[in-house]
Amino acid sequence: MRVFTKLFTVCTLFCLTTFASTTKGASPIVKVTTVSPSKIEYTTAKCGVKIETTANEEIQKIGVCWGLNISPEPDYNNSNALVSDYNGVSYMPTIKNLEPGKTYHVRAFAKTKTNTFYGADSTFTLKEAPENAFLVANNKFVYFSPGNLQYQASTNTWRFAPHQYDCIGLKNERISETYDGWIDLFGWATSGYDCDNGGCYKPYDFTTKFIYGPTDDQSLVDEFKNCDWGVYNPISNGGNQVGQWRTLTKDEWEYLLSGRSNADKKRIYCCINGKNGIIFLPDNHQWPDGLAINSGNFYNNTIYELEEWEEIESIGGIFLPTTGYRHNNNVNGPTINNSGCYWSSSYGNINGGLKQVYHMGFSSGCKAECSKILASTGCSVRLVKDVTF
Repeated sequence: MRVFTKLFTVCTLFCLTTFASTTKGASPIVKVTTVSPSKIEYTTAKCGVKIETTANEEIQKIGVCWGLNISPEPDYNNSNALVSDYNGVSYMPTIKNLEPGKTYHVRAFAKTKTNTFYGADSTFTLKEAPENAFLVANNKFVYFSPGNLQYQASTNTWRFAPHQYDCIGLKNERISETYDGWIDLFGWATSGYDCDNGGCYKPYDFTTKFIYGPTDDQSLVDEFKNCDWGVYNPISNGGNQVGQWRTLTKDEWEYLLSGRSNADKKRIYCCINGKNGIIFLPDNHQWPDGLAINSGNFYNNTIYELEEWEEIESIGGIFLPTTGYRHNNNVNGPTINNSGCYWSSSYGNINGGLKQVYHMGFSSGCKAECSKILASTGCSVRLVKDVTF
């Protein structure tokens, strides 16, 4: 009789545990439905969770979890997830920052104090990215110019550099209204547009007027968009019409650096034909087979011959070379082959009467990131063109 009682107790506990679990075949205390994904775009999809029946256990959280694989299935504990407090209604969040063209698995879930219950697996496939385009925000793509922006004062001509790895370097010190060479380091908002209270700043300016560009807290957008080099000026080898190009905002630079799915796998520090810099891959390409790809933030980790770079360039790869920076008419020589300093169109703040704006900077051993710098600093400009659908 004692043995039978023990056996009955063990069986009872086993049955109760199985009933409360979330394994397949169990009778759920909470019935969760994964709402079919909708509004599927390039990097976003609307997914949802519906709670149909509950008994005994109070629901605390609901949400959706997702991943690229079905095995193992997306799980609240080890997958991407969006979670909300449960207030008795359905939850329909939009999943963001996904990779274009990929098929994702998603499951709804509900959490009680002691258990997590899941809905069935559902799949959705995102739209394919446009050829050779770069994501700079959710569902927003741009094409990069084929080289850094350059200017010749004597002819008032703008152009893109003949090669992506071109860098003018110390010759930027010869900037003047009559200089017949090319320059590629510019103070912020030096498009030549007269921005009223801010004044008219030329690409060859190197005065100590530290309030370059619009006054107050204005970025190079909307009413001050003409302070952007690419908006105001025709680029001779870039369509030769005004309004075709623009500068990335701080948020767009940051999305390119870290917001894209697998952003770290689409960016590499390297040396091309003796020139240091960073390569970015467009969102619809992977690195060509057979090319050495090394991680880390050091240029000499990955060295490409010119032929290897041309293979990457042929699939839309963009190279941002190190070009250093200029203070007044003095170029910081040691930075020319170590630091990349690229303007954004975003205002920062006024500090001690000096205007600071955001730029994207990188150097060997340092993570590429956006930070503030004096508007009078001479930095590189790499323009983009918006992709329209």
